[in-house]
Amino acid sequence: MQNAVSGLNRGLVANEDDLKKADEAAKELEAAGGLVDLSLHLDKLQGRWKLIYSSAFSSRTLGGSRPGPPVGRLLPITLGQVFQRIDVFSKDFDNIVELQLGTPWPLQPLELIGTLAHKFELTG
Repeated sequence: MQNAVSGLNRGLVANEDDLKKADEAAKELEAAGGLVDLSLHLDKLQGRWKLIYSSAFSSRTLGGSRPGPPVGRLLPITLGQVFQRIDVFSKDFDNIVELQLGTPWPLQPLELIGTLAHKFELTG
């Protein structure tokens, strides 16, 4: 999986061939791992996870109906690292995004961290 998505900037610079390779690698990984019963293994999700690839970035929609982050334009915004923090005890699920905002020379760019907090529950 890492070979398929390495160098794709989390999917932002993926082309159609890259998407196909990443999708095939994900299907192979899922097939090798089998089904997971989260009610028995929820503790395995505990922690902070670094996003290395998302098909939402490569589709430019972030998984919804709105456009995703623009690519290939001269914008003052640079997307940094993206993390997900999962706390299985408090049922918190946070998306954490590092951004860099360009500023006029000679000022240093502003570094921001955005957190979108969620709660989760297992059903079924």
